[in-house]
Amino acid sequence: MSWCACFFALLALPLRFSAADANQWGHDENGVDKYITRPDIVSPRWEVKIHDEKNIAPGLWFVAPYERIGERKPGGAWIGPHIYDGNGDLIWSGSYMWDDRNIMDFKLSNVRGEDLLTMMLPPDEDGILLDNHYQIVEKVPVGIKGKTLNMHEFTFVEEGKTLLLMKRNVTHATKDQSSVVGYEGECAVMWADFEDIDTTTWETRFKWTSADWIGLEESTQNLNPVDSRCGGGAWDYLHSNALDKFPDEHYLMSARHSDTVYKISKDDGHIIWRLGGPNNDFEMVNGANFSRQHHARVRSQNDTHTIISLFDNSKGEDRQPATASWSRALQLALRTDTDPMTAEVILAFDHPYHEHAWRRGDYQVLPNGNAFICWSEHSLQSEHTPDGKMLWEAKMEPSWIGTYRAFKYEFTGLPVDPPDLYSQAYYHDDENNSTTTTVHVSWNGATEVRNWHLYHSDPKGHNRVRIASSPRKGFETAIQYSGFAAYVVAEGIDKFGGSLGLSKVLKTIPSDNMSTPAVEEELAWLESLGSPSSAVVDEAKEVMMNPVTTFFAGVFATAVVVFVVWRFRQRRAGGWLRGIRAAGNRGGARGEGGRYARVSGADAADYDETKLDDMSSSDGYKGSQERFQLEDSDTEEAGVSGRTPYVR
Repeated sequence: MSWCACFFALLALPLRFSAADANQWGHDENGVDKYITRPDIVSPRWEVKIHDEKNIAPGLWFVAPYERIGERKPGGAWIGPHIYDGNGDLIWSGSYMWDDRNIMDFKLSNVRGEDLLTMMLPPDEDGILLDNHYQIVEKVPVGIKGKTLNMHEFTFVEEGKTLLLMKRNVTHATKDQSSVVGYEGECAVMWADFEDIDTTTWETRFKWTSADWIGLEESTQNLNPVDSRCGGGAWDYLHSNALDKFPDEHYLMSARHSDTVYKISKDDGHIIWRLGGPNNDFEMVNGANFSRQHHARVRSQNDTHTIISLFDNSKGEDRQPATASWSRALQLALRTDTDPMTAEVILAFDHPYHEHAWRRGDYQVLPNGNAFICWSEHSLQSEHTPDGKMLWEAKMEPSWIGTYRAFKYEFTGLPVDPPDLYSQAYYHDDENNSTTTTVHVSWNGATEVRNWHLYHSDPKGHNRVRIASSPRKGFETAIQYSGFAAYVVAEGIDKFGGSLGLSKVLKTIPSDNMSTPAVEEELAWLESLGSPSSAVVDEAKEVMMNPVTTFFAGVFATAVVVFVVWRFRQRRAGGWLRGIRAAGNRGGARGEGGRYARVSGADAADYDETKLDDMSSSDGYKGSQERFQLEDSDTEEAGVSGRTPYVR
């Protein structure tokens, strides 16, 4: 009996223990899925309701879940960029590529004529460009000394030749600027800046700052005393959250804290017109009023009309009254050749449950005209026909996970890494003394796999014989073979029957009883190929049949696995989720009550959206009669989210 055979047996036992732990893989009680082939991937699970499948536009969902939107440190494996299919099954997780850190504005963009995955990594202030092989094409350094990245927008326009980027510039206003809001001194202000950047050279072609053009008096985030706004930290008086360009090359900017969409001159930066807010230049027709809006976009423009779309939250966390009974996605026709100019609703999509989404959200017009809407709260999203019919709705099961924006695109992912496998043999104490081999297979990011072929082979994969096939079933597919396969290979097959790629050869974890006809048959086949590995399998069989060796190996392996699983659970899944989610409490001393700040609803106006992140859900703060509760704020600053159940 050789030492290497003992080592083989020791390796087999802990892996078998892990596979037997039914709670460690698959559906988790906390609403996330885990995968035995990729233990580094943990994905939020979706609840999906499909109402009209035949009218659904083709495409995949692009989402980037987070727990706290301002978090700068690594979180759980469910944080970061994810792609799902229309059934809510995971296609790709890129969380591990950035150590499970927050990713913002994850979407598919035309960059210099090529479709790339684009996103922002706020802690490093980098823009990331990936190709459809999930390889980094370029990192775009978008940070500027003295300013910080505004995570709301990383948008490519003009056929990918231009990048639009927003910054936050924290400086003091002049005394004259401060005096218009009644502040004696120099008000500390977070100004809204943006840049127009050439994507060939990454040089800035145009810069703009609200400090030169929009006064503090335009802010509607003004219910708390001016001394608190100006002297208690930088006042986020505009909170710019969307940026786009018109066909005439002027700029469209949305500011949540003034309830206004601005058209800004490309020549000198002056304000051409204001839509909404206290200085509205338009007569609002057919319920066109909006507030606390997000994701404003230019749809079309001619000499007389401009069509824009936006996500109308219509209510924020503060005490400002709602401008609509619930949140909506809107398309507005702006008549700009008349006096007065007019804005009229031409399309409106109501919140599926007639509720207010307090923060964030986006509205995407799909190529077939359907509307894809992310309602943000509880990661709710839905798709609608142009006439308003809801085709499906979906929300993430974990109530403590959110997403700012979500998008839908047709996308072909072709990963360079091979498929991942996990193979385990099982002995059945039946009349046939049988053995089965169960192989789990996944391929992170592969969008085209329709079926899996399973082969047994020699250790080097030179001789392969197909032993089973199965349709792809979600991210990870289990394939069972009635027999023993010592070495396995999986092959991804597309819808035309063509091969997409092979996995590496994987050695199967032996069963408890290796003296079965199926094992003998496999060993005979390997020996017929002249494979020296058959001797290793025989030695492993001898060791595993030795009760003394098996007992001590099992004790040792069990101790190791218990420790590893305990550490793993502390970081990755199960009850340890609560430990991670509670980590925000550790910000202060125990005697000081941690980082949670107790704020009554009546005092909420004294807090900007940054501080609202630090309210605990136990305070039950509600800014309106709608039944959503606070989870996290609409600003980039760090805070502690409340974790409230999904309520309809």
